Amino acid sequence: MGKQTRVLLTAAVLCMAMGSVACSLDIESTLALADGSSMEIEVPAGSGNVSIAALEGGTVMNIDVGIGLFDVLFGSFEGDVSVGELLFASDGFSIFGIPTDELCVIPDPSDPGGGTFSANLKKSTATFDVQINTRALVGNPVLAGVIPDGFAFPFDLQSTLPLSLFDMLGLLTGSGSLEVTQELDQDLTVSVLGTTLPIHIGGTIALGSTDAFPTSPLLDSCIAIVSQ
Repeated sequence: MGKQTRVLLTAAVLCMAMGSVACSLDIESTLALADGSSMEIEVPAGSGNVSIAALEGGTVMNIDVGIGLFDVLFGSFEGDVSVGELLFASDGFSIFGIPTDELCVIPDPSDPGGGTFSANLKKSTATFDVQINTRALVGNPVLAGVIPDGFAFPFDLQSTLPLSLFDMLGLLTGSGSLEVTQELDQDLTVSVLGTTLPIHIGGTIALGSTDAFPTSPLLDSCIAIVSQ
């Protein structure tokens, strides 16, 4: 039995000694968008009129993982994921020929979304299945006046990544790291003055663990827009 397994097993036994079938560990993970994360925005969808917009920002996710004796012995862990802080920003695109200026993606205040996390240490893999419900606000005051609440801009994060026993131990103790990559391929709609505009979003986002939430002038602009 390796050292990492003994540590996890000891934690599970201590839980049972305290009368618990399993311990619930709440892991807070701050993830930043990596360089190269970008969107291919086609407006209107199917027109072939594609613009590329780099993405920056990050999110804070909370993973509630249950750990018990059998979880350690069989190397299988499951948990629930909730979305906390999130801010993505880009230079945007044009709607009916009007530039959006900053495009600021924030959690939907009524339902920020969530999902599940599962790990199979025998296969050294982990899977995220998280629906991130977000809205996009625009910086252009003309457009913001007609779409003050922005428009729905959800991310369906379904990604499988390598995760060893050592990685899992680091994750459970708060010292581990995650790297999640997701391809974007979705259709959105923007309603402006009674007209519906279909938009297709493609591209790739990559999220990686970071010690602090990212900052930049563009993100500062979005913080100001969101706070209005």
